[in-house]
Amino acid sequence: MDSTSVNLHRLDALMLPVMDADDDAAWLETCRIYSEKTSEELKDLIAPGCVPGLPTLLNEKLKDFQWNPLMYAAMYSEVTWWKEDAMIMKNGPGFPQIPLTVIARDKEYVIRQEDGLPEWEKRIFETLWEKLMYEQSELTDDSRFIIAEESGHAVHLDRPDVVVEAFHHLAEKVQGNEGAG
Repeated sequence: MDSTSVNLHRLDALMLPVMDADDDAAWLETCRIYSEKTSEELKDLIAPGCVPGLPTLLNEKLKDFQWNPLMYAAMYSEVTWWKEDAMIMKNGPGFPQIPLTVIARDKEYVIRQEDGLPEWEKRIFETLWEKLMYEQSELTDDSRFIIAEESGHAVHLDRPDVVVEAFHHLAEKVQGNEGAG
């Protein structure tokens, strides 16, 4: 779901002055600091929003997740190593021919969001991001590419129906393949 591309280095080549001002180093430092806090300290620092339409219990679980220092430790590790990991995946022995579904966010939906970024920068970034997501679907011959309309990066929150349908599709494929073997 809107995953980091094995070709994420191509995003670094974009000349986007406003977006480039907010780099990985600042996010890494935030994750490092948050990973050293307690859940109670994170509650004082982070005011997570609720997802409209999501049951109260699930919104509470999301808040707990965002107040968990282990999440920030995992994010710190992921961001620290994602370029190296991408190169290993890209230059490795290749992917087995397994069913793959790539779900991408809706480029136009993201561009419409009011976030203080210039539209021209978002358009350039989102056009390349969508292309990179499509390229992810080319990692195996048995793949599907889906754009989750009206969703941003949090596809699972914006369009859980798309995620559920994709899961069911993959489950049916796997069950069908087991019966064929």
